[in-house]
Amino acid sequence: IFTFFKVFANIRVNKSRRIRDTAFFSPKDQIVPCQLNDLFVDFHEIGWAGWIISPRGYKAYYCKGACLFPLGESLRATNHATVQSIVHTLKLSKDVSTPCCVPDKLSSISIMYFDDNENVVLKNYKDMVATSCGCH
Repeated sequence: IFTFFKVFANIRVNKSRRIRDTAFFSPKDQIVPCQLNDLFVDFHEIGWAGWIISPRGYKAYYCKGACLFPLGESLRATNHATVQSIVHTLKLSKDVSTPCCVPDKLSSISIMYFDDNENVVLKNYKDMVATSCGCH
């Protein structure tokens, strides 16, 4: 079920009369800027529970959202993404899309698992958790 927001706008009709016009906007119509979103990876659900001992899962997070011109500082855009955004906005090439919202900082997690010889191993895996997003 979608929640709808009412937006009231006063529109001047003739010089002496005002009417109230109501427009409905769905939250999915709003443009959401590039941002970090929750994502929990359950190792059982992805079929890895047979070899991973611990943890049972982890918060991986993911990046999603728009990278539209102008790219503000909060979008942590690269110089290349800024130029790409300008080229896209000016429609200088039909093949150039907007920059992509991707992780720009990642952190590691430790996983305890059984190796091929059934040994218990504790290993630190880099770049497993998105910690911030940017337009690239």
